[in-house]
Amino acid sequence: MVTLGNEEKEVIEVFLRCTLPEIKQEEETPAFNIVFQEKAIALFNQVKQNPYHHKGYREIGLCEKDIEHASIKENQDSNLSTLFVKDEAIFFHLLAEICRKQERLYNCYGEQKDHRTLLTQILRRIWLRMGICDLNQVETFLTKQLSFLENELLDNYRFPSFFTNFDAYDVTVQSFANRTWDESSRSLQFIMTDKQGKRHTLPQIYCDFDKDNTCYLSAIQMPRFKEEIKGINRKLRKFNHLVANPNVPPSFVYTMLLFVDFLEQNHVTKIKVPTLQVFSYRYHELLSEQEKERFSKQFSSEFFERLSHLPAKSTQRESLCNTYQRNLTWYQHIVDQQDAISKRKTENLLHLMYRIEENHLENFEIINDIDNQSGYLEIELKNKTKTYKKM
Repeated sequence: MVTLGNEEKEVIEVFLRCTLPEIKQEEETPAFNIVFQEKAIALFNQVKQNPYHHKGYREIGLCEKDIEHASIKENQDSNLSTLFVKDEAIFFHLLAEICRKQERLYNCYGEQKDHRTLLTQILRRIWLRMGICDLNQVETFLTKQLSFLENELLDNYRFPSFFTNFDAYDVTVQSFANRTWDESSRSLQFIMTDKQGKRHTLPQIYCDFDKDNTCYLSAIQMPRFKEEIKGINRKLRKFNHLVANPNVPPSFVYTMLLFVDFLEQNHVTKIKVPTLQVFSYRYHELLSEQEKERFSKQFSSEFFERLSHLPAKSTQRESLCNTYQRNLTWYQHIVDQQDAISKRKTENLLHLMYRIEENHLENFEIINDIDNQSGYLEIELKNKTKTYKKM
């Protein structure tokens, strides 16, 4: 009999009762198989007989049907990707630890989260970060995710800090704790500020660091709500000077150059860029479908009929218009955008890495091929003193 803590019992109950059915029905996460060893059934029965108890939290409990749905026979669909769990005790212990560390991360950034809600979100969404090589090494994948949460390098920058200057602008850096659906546990952003205090947001860097301080760079993308200073984008065009095929926006090039500076200042010399996140495309397909349905219900003909009868300058009309505009921004960001999002997270990100190596930094060296079996494009920063290539 395996000795289980109360946290592991809770994870097992939520996973079997809630997560597995949600995944199968594609309520949010793309459907996939999770195959346990036959000995896992004994563990599930152990939890069924000695369930999770904690004052203030609803008891879940397991039934025979829950355990049947987690069995190998019930859990396979040949059309889906399959995760193979080799050690169920380690699997659930790692998930419990990930939840505990995620709560601690949010607390560090001044955010309070309901424990059960956060646990449910993690169990449903953490698989979105899987690379192509993680399906057969799920315990290794979870160990890596836990190491990301435990590395506190970025937390030293959770308040805005001066980083450098660009012409007449100050450049500050700040880290953020990400949502559970994001590509990484944390992100980093550089912000340019003029003498009057106006701000210009550069692309946001989604990255994690493991116990060896290797940087895992998952995405670089513009923030949904960005601030701009007129004229800065024109100044950044100098990064395209003498580049034969400038297929990357200058703001992304400058952001990456700043990020390399940041890494060197923190003694990070290795970068890994995932070549594919297995479930990302289908996830954004589902998100698009759900958003279409939600948007059409919330902003039906009745909504616009109601709006038309409100006085032009009334507070209520202004509030409804603002609500509509915020939702429209998100709608345009996500609906039917899965191809564009996939391109930004793979092709565009990899183009940026090659662009930096070929046109900008002498010490930025890609050390493997894009079609390698590791699932990552690997980069080394070769020396402490970088040399800029002629621009």
